[in-house]
Amino acid sequence: MIKYKKILILVIILFGVLACNAHYFVKYPDESVTVPVTLKKNVKIAYVGFVPFRSYVSGVSGRTTTYTAVLDKTKRLPLSETVAQPAHALKSNGLRKDVPKEKVLKFVSDYLSIVKKSGTEELIHVIEPVKDGKKTEDGKDSYTPYLRNLDADYIVVGALSPAFEDMSFAVTFPHLFSTLFSIVTLGIFPSFQWGNAAIDVKVYDKNLNQVWQKEYDASYTVLRALWVSSYPKECSERLSCIVKQREAVPGFVYRDLLPQVEFDVSNFVSSN
Repeated sequence: MIKYKKILILVIILFGVLACNAHYFVKYPDESVTVPVTLKKNVKIAYVGFVPFRSYVSGVSGRTTTYTAVLDKTKRLPLSETVAQPAHALKSNGLRKDVPKEKVLKFVSDYLSIVKKSGTEELIHVIEPVKDGKKTEDGKDSYTPYLRNLDADYIVVGALSPAFEDMSFAVTFPHLFSTLFSIVTLGIFPSFQWGNAAIDVKVYDKNLNQVWQKEYDASYTVLRALWVSSYPKECSERLSCIVKQREAVPGFVYRDLLPQVEFDVSNFVSSN
């Protein structure tokens, strides 16, 4: 009988915790930003990036589990079509061989330094590697990267970071402490979670000169309890926003800032 009581108590506790709603408090644009944002100048803008990460278990060795984060193109955060067009949807009219190799390599490096190797697939839409007839030190074919001619006046690159949710002690301890209280009170006492996030936006002209840059603070707070309303809509389904080990930062924490990005980019382009 005692055994069944323990099981029942455990079931009640798990139900109380897992049934909790998650409400993400995210950053919003300035009040001066009006939606939809439109360009005040007749220019063509292409964009790459604005892709969040997904995480997966890439290896298990004994008690050690390795997690890897890669860009998830299915969750891309699209900019408004009134401002910019995705580079992957634009037709390439040959290669810009007049753009120095050094500029192309810096363009690639600037993006990959933030999103790492999986960002290569994003850059293929604007950069094309061409065999140059040479060999690398290990005997493989050598390639020279060229800018694709997309007939765009500007290229906007958006890099979302970090890949994983913050696991530092300053963040995890308050979260763990509040979660324990939430368990004891069956989800009535809320659990709290904080996270740092940012959108790094760079604008390049048609010759790959970087002409503008801004980093947007996308830090967020999560409140989990039985009585809170779910936000955003992705969290409306049960268990969709529960705490997981080494989870990637969800893409929706950046989404509400996109109108601010569009507004700032539009103002910059219109003033030049």
